[in-house]
Amino acid sequence: MARLFLVDVKDLLGDVMSLISPVASSRCKHRRATSHIYYSGNHDFFVTFGVVLLLLQVLGMSVTAAYAHSTPLSHVKFWAYQIQSEEVDGNLQKLADSLYDLLVIDDLRSVQDEESFDMKSNISMLHSSLGSQGQPKLVLAYMDIGEAEGYRWYWQANWTIGNPDWIVAADPEGWTDNCPVLFWRAEWKSILFGHAPSYLDKVMADGFDGVYLDWIEAATFEPVVSAAVRENKNPRAEMIALVAELAAYARAQKPSFLVVPQNALDLARPQDAITRRYLDTIDAIAQEAVWYDGTSEQIQGDLPSSYTEELLHDLAIFQGAGKSVFTVDYAQQSEHVAYAYAQAEAHGFIEYVTLRELDKLSATPPPTYPIPEFKETIMMLAIAVLITAISRPKRRTKTKALYPYVRTTRPSHSTTTIRFSPVLRFVLQWLWKLLRAFYPLTRVR
Repeated sequence: MARLFLVDVKDLLGDVMSLISPVASSRCKHRRATSHIYYSGNHDFFVTFGVVLLLLQVLGMSVTAAYAHSTPLSHVKFWAYQIQSEEVDGNLQKLADSLYDLLVIDDLRSVQDEESFDMKSNISMLHSSLGSQGQPKLVLAYMDIGEAEGYRWYWQANWTIGNPDWIVAADPEGWTDNCPVLFWRAEWKSILFGHAPSYLDKVMADGFDGVYLDWIEAATFEPVVSAAVRENKNPRAEMIALVAELAAYARAQKPSFLVVPQNALDLARPQDAITRRYLDTIDAIAQEAVWYDGTSEQIQGDLPSSYTEELLHDLAIFQGAGKSVFTVDYAQQSEHVAYAYAQAEAHGFIEYVTLRELDKLSATPPPTYPIPEFKETIMMLAIAVLITAISRPKRRTKTKALYPYVRTTRPSHSTTTIRFSPVLRFVLQWLWKLLRAFYPLTRVR
């Protein structure tokens, strides 16, 4: 958020200065020149805000420079995940109005009977809105590459488990019309990518910045693993190959195309050639339910601690390779939400706490998530502070100034005390508190 914050505040103060400078100038127009260096209230005002604007400019340049040589995902501080009900209750507009830097949504044109849907316009709308860092939002398409989904355009009326033979089972968690597949089969790959009507080609044509790959865990699902053994296949190697082939196909057309898998952390293992291929392919990793799966009242996570520790150990492999880690936990109670965000921050993860339905933006965003109306609030505060600063009666003093914005006094013991003018001190303290409240500068990576 730093860039957006600094640019907004600097611009707002500049706008306010341009409005009130004629008024302020008229007050000092007829002041008498004296042989002493007097401390004028209006002079104090202009120098004060000159210093503030300069400070904001320097801070803004510093933060911008920090991002100059970064990866496409390094600026992402907040992300959101919604793959249902995008077109109801004004949810698309809410996504655009939000300040999330990265959005994961469904490509509605991939749904049965929606092939003519104008998804490209939706993506263009989201791209035209800014995230917390003052950059256009990144938008990833949710894409299930380990299961065939009965509501997608490719599903045929006579398909069922076993027909075709690469559809091998029902979803183990009971999701209707979701069926794990033998993902290495050519028939399935041709649905996913490789020619104009394919899933990935739809996604790219609609303008998405990348894909968010789900059900990578098909590589460890027992019916799929059993079939792999029968066909003399290594399911882990085949899944990594599928992700790599999909990424290569997309990047041949759009080199910056992002690939972010979800779950199945055990695909990556330390010091392993297959792992290196996987890590070289993906841009980040995402993991569901690190602490909460929405099934318990326990405050410190509703998942076994041993399970969480295993996930943390596996996620460290991705962090060690310089990959961003996106986590999503399913919780609603305030103490659960606070615990998940605190734990994720401690581990350097980008956390999002929401509900399992994933049908709307979370009502429990991160504690540091910026308020969308922040700019208007800053404007009102800035105006109030500036009006107070220039309208308050000023008494002249014959105390000499070391600089226009710093006073000096000389006590009887002949030491010199330097203190900032009250207006400058007040404004700088106000600005610093806002910076620390809305963007902890000490945590810039």
